[in-house]
Order: sequence, then structure tokens, then C-alpha cells
Amino acid sequence: MAAEWIVVAWAILTVVLFLAALFLDKDVFLEQAVLLAVGIVGRGLTHNIFGSSYFVADGWRGNFLVLSLTAALLLSALPVAFHLRKRYASCSGRSLRILAVQYPEQFLFFASVVLVSFMIEVKMNPGMVTLSWGIEGVMVILLGLIASQRSFRITGLLLLLLCVGKIVCLDAWRLAGPRPLHHLHRARSGLASGLDAYGRYRDVVRRLL
Repeated sequence: MAAEWIVVAWAILTVVLFLAALFLDKDVFLEQAVLLAVGIVGRGLTHNIFGSSYFVADGWRGNFLVLSLTAALLLSALPVAFHLRKRYASCSGRSLRILAVQYPEQFLFFASVVLVSFMIEVKMNPGMVTLSWGIEGVMVILLGLIASQRSFRITGLLLLLLCVGKIVCLDAWRLAGPRPLHHLHRARSGLASGLDAYGRYRDVVRRLL
């Protein structure tokens, strides 16, 4: 197996472990799945995204297919994770064990978001990073609404705020060219419009939170 595809194999194994925990009613499989999800993030960041693994001698080798498939596999296990969370809601024990068996969906969700967000930053054309993060933020908010998860919705809103900050602090100046003050005024106008929109729809935003 090619080194960059190892994260996909680990993601498949994570799904299998979640299913084993569901059908065999053994929380040890759930703990192993959560630890493996954490390992996928570490492997994905160091090898597939930043290329610092000892497997790679000449830089970044990851691609959209590998990391997107990995994230999709992790998210596909969310329904099982929600079911297992209900089953082990009253579980007690070590702190890591409690987190693993009571909040398994959080590990799957944040592992996917971290991988996709860093993939966009490193691999995407610089001019498309902000737009891609914005699309990701909207999709995360929709997922949070469907799953009724406040942490998901807040993460999506933070991604959108990150996009706004990047536009004001980086993108506007990068595109300013010979007329920086003109673009600064436009950035200020855009920020003012955003604050005005928040004032009008703050009740909707609060409901999302």
C-alpha cells in the first residue's frame, strides 16, 4: 500500500471498530476507534499534509482524494457514534475512557474538520482558500443543524469568522495593488455591513448557537 493511503486504511478500520462496538456491545472497541481517529489526524497532518513523515523525502505528496475520502469515512460513522453515545451515557471510569465512550462523535467530527481545513490551506490555490473555508463552514453548520449538535454549529460559525478575518487582514491587502487605501475603505465597508447584518439577524445566530 502506498504510504499516503495509510490514513484511508486507518479510517476504514475506525469504521469497522465502531461497528464492532455497536454489534458486540464492547466499549473497548469504541476506545480503540477513538484512539485511532486521533492517530489519523496526527498521521494526516505530518505525512499527507505537511510531508514531514520519514516516508517522504521531497515534500508534500498528499492529494484531495486521499484526505477527502478519509474525512468522508470518519463522518460516515457519525450515526453509529450517536447511537453508542446514548448506550454509554452513564459510563464512568478514567477521563480518557469517559470522553471516548460518551462523546465519540466529537472525535470523528473534529478529526474530519481539522484534516479538511488544513488540506484546504496547504493544497488549495491561495485565491480559493477563503472561499473553500466559507463553503466548509456552511456545510458544517448544516451538519450541526441536521445532527442537533451545538459544537458542530459553533465550529462552522468560527470557520466563517476565520474567513472574514482573513479577508480583512490578508486578502484585502494582497489585492490592494497600487490603491491600498481604496481597498481598505472597501474592507471597512464590508465589515460594517457584516456587523449591520449581525444586528438584524442576531436572534437567528443565537438560535444557531
